[in-house]
Amino acid sequence: MELLDEHAFAALHFDWVELLAKSNADPLFMSWPWLYSWWETWGESLGLELMLLGVYQANDQLVGIAPMYRHKIPLSVGMTVTRVHFLGNAWRVSPTVRTEYVGLVAKSELESDVALAVAAYLKTLTWDELVIPDSQEEGGGSAGARFG
Repeated sequence: MELLDEHAFAALHFDWVELLAKSNADPLFMSWPWLYSWWETWGESLGLELMLLGVYQANDQLVGIAPMYRHKIPLSVGMTVTRVHFLGNAWRVSPTVRTEYVGLVAKSELESDVALAVAAYLKTLTWDELVIPDSQEEGGGSAGARFG
């Protein structure tokens, strides 16, 4: 598992396209051009923290991507809520272009393993809510549905 920064996101185009072709993820909404463009447009202006997770096999082969971000919301009572979202949606943050069929991008035969690795990593972080809007129903070919 590797937390990738914005420079790595920009450089991931070729590997992302290759992985997406081997996955059951939505070919438009989970594509690198769609999500990278969304991030470029909304990430900084909405104050979002990129949380792009790359899942690699022992041979450094990319087998999964969890395209996510964190958003901290100060509450009027003096507390802060931290939400983890999938890229492409800004539920309760701001109106943006809406991404449908969100989820993980994973080699189809490794979807469950990738989802478990991402879940284990998320357990090590501090956050209050995980937001997964517009994911496919279980059995619909989306790792995000099994993950969520």
